[in-house]
Amino acid sequence: MKYIKLFITFIFYLFTALFIFPLFFSLFYILLSRKKNNIKKADAVVVFGAKVKPSGPSYTLLNRTKHAAKIFLEKNTHTIIVSGNGKDNEPEEMKKILIKQGIPEKTIIMDNHGFNTLKTIKKVKQISSEKQWENIVMVSSKYHLARIKIFCKREGIKHQVSAPDTILFSKLYYFYFRETIAVLYYLIFRTK
Repeated sequence: MKYIKLFITFIFYLFTALFIFPLFFSLFYILLSRKKNNIKKADAVVVFGAKVKPSGPSYTLLNRTKHAAKIFLEKNTHTIIVSGNGKDNEPEEMKKILIKQGIPEKTIIMDNHGFNTLKTIKKVKQISSEKQWENIVMVSSKYHLARIKIFCKREGIKHQVSAPDTILFSKLYYFYFRETIAVLYYLIFRTK
């Protein structure tokens, strides 16, 4: 009986060390990353895609894109990159929103291969190297900023992050949980 209690205690501590602690660490990192940044002048703004519904852009996509337009106009940046899944028309929808917000079409670069955060960051690195950009503002939702920061740091991109204010909606907890798992995964398994 004594060995069974020891074994159960060992399993509990092992589970806590391998699963619970890293989850809390990831969530803590995400919550730290969502603080408001004082955006300085930048060479470009990058908008990360989100779902496009049959009826049009999702609330998240619309909110991110309008926030990016605001930064673009206030900080007098040169270019805005819209990145997302081209098959779902995310970049095209973002471009339409930006034009309605007063962004000149010639300043918009569309990345139709931003199928995930890492692909978007790698494309931004390529474009920023070609154009010799020194500072880029990454715009996404608050729960997504931690992963963006991790990838920008790994890719050596000098960046700032910004997120629009979001009203609480039913899926927000799901998104934070999903990001917690994603950050944990990328911190442990994706070193390159």
